[in-house]
Amino acid sequence: MSDLPALLLLALVVLYVILKFLNVVEPARAPKLFFRRAGRGDRLVTQIVNLCPILQQRYVPPLLWGKNGHLHTFVFSKLSPKIECRATRQHSVKLEDNSTVIFDIFEPCPDEKSELTGDYTIVVVPGIANDSSGAYVLLLCKYATKLGCRVVVLNHLGVLPGVKLTSKRIFTYGSTTELDAMVRYTTENYPNTKLLGVGFSLGGNILVKYLGENPEHQRNFICAISLCQGYDILKACPAMEEWDGLRRGYNWLITQKVKSVIKRHAQELLGGCSSTPYQEFKRNKVLMATSLKEIDEHFGRKMAGYQSVDDYYKYSSSSYYIDKVEIPMLLVNSQDDPLVPEELLETPKKYVNRPNSKALFVLSQFGGHLGFYEGGLFRRATQTWLNKVILQYINAVLTIEEKSIS
Repeated sequence: MSDLPALLLLALVVLYVILKFLNVVEPARAPKLFFRRAGRGDRLVTQIVNLCPILQQRYVPPLLWGKNGHLHTFVFSKLSPKIECRATRQHSVKLEDNSTVIFDIFEPCPDEKSELTGDYTIVVVPGIANDSSGAYVLLLCKYATKLGCRVVVLNHLGVLPGVKLTSKRIFTYGSTTELDAMVRYTTENYPNTKLLGVGFSLGGNILVKYLGENPEHQRNFICAISLCQGYDILKACPAMEEWDGLRRGYNWLITQKVKSVIKRHAQELLGGCSSTPYQEFKRNKVLMATSLKEIDEHFGRKMAGYQSVDDYYKYSSSSYYIDKVEIPMLLVNSQDDPLVPEELLETPKKYVNRPNSKALFVLSQFGGHLGFYEGGLFRRATQTWLNKVILQYINAVLTIEEKSIS
C-alpha cells in the first residue's frame, strides 16, 4: 500500500508529459492574418478576407494528435487518405537542354454546374521530389475541377516512376524552366484562359521565384498561392542542420527521398562503373550523403551551374524575388511546422507590408507541414482545412474578377 502514492504520482507525471507532448490542452484559435491596412491593395485584400469565412473561424485539428506538429506531419506524409481523381491526359515538352518536362492536365468536371463564366486554369507545383500522384495534389484537383477550373500539375523532373531522364539533371530548388514550359504550353493551347498559381512547400518557392524573376511571367496570372514554403534556403540550411525541433532528423529523411531519385537515374546523372576517378568519388559522396547540404555540395550546385552552395541557395530562394510579385498572393504557414522555423517567416511578414500590397499572409496555430487535417477526437476529415482555404481564396478572387468584367 505504501507504493500506491508513488505509483499514482508517476502515473500523473507520465500523463502530464503525454498531454504536454500532444498539446491537447492548448485551445484552438483562428489563424493570424497579416496584410497592409492602408492603401489600394488593402481594399482588395479586405474584400478577399470577407469572402473567405474560414480565415475568420477557429481551425480545429483532431484533438489527440492534430495539435502536435510532428505527429501531424507524420500522418500527412505516411498516412494520407487515398484520393480518387484521375488526370484527363498527360503531356510532355522537350526543353533546349533535352530535358523532358511532363505534366498532367485535369479538365473541369463535366457533371458539375459551375457559376464561373470565364476559363480558368490552376497551375500547381508540388513539394520536393513529388508529382501529381500526391494525395494533397489530387485533393485540390478533385475540388477545383468541381468548382469549374482546369488544373495543370507539374511532375518534378526525374520523379515520375518508370520514366527515364533525357538529360543529365533532375529538379532543383529554384529551377523555373520546367514551370515556364508548362505555363507556355497552357497559354498557347488555351489562349483565353487565366492562370492561378498554387505551390506546395518547395513548389511554393519555385512558383514565387518564377513570378518575381520576370514581371512578364505575372501577365497571365490572376493570383498566386504559396503553402508551407521556407522562403530563404540560405537561412533554412543551417536551421535544418540543428537538432532543435528534430529538424536534423527531417533533413535526413528528405535527403533519403532526394537520393532515391538520384539513385533511380544514377547511370544518367553520376555515370557507370567506367567513370573517371573524380566522377566515382563524386558518386560515392552523393550516395553516402546524410544531409541535403552534402548532396548539394557534391551534386546539386554543380548540376545547377553554381560555384558554391551558398550561391546556389541564394539564387534559388524566393525571398530574393518575392518583392517583385505585384499580383494578389496568399501565403500560408503554420506555427508548428517542424520544417519551417519561425525566423524564416520574417520574409512574408515584411512582404505583405509593402505599400499597396495585394498579399495576405495567413499563419495558423496548428497544421504541421502541409497536413492541416480537421476532425474530432482522433479521426480526421478527408478534406483538409488547407484545401478549403485554397478553394475559398480562389473562389473569392474569381468572384471579384468576374464582377469587375461584368
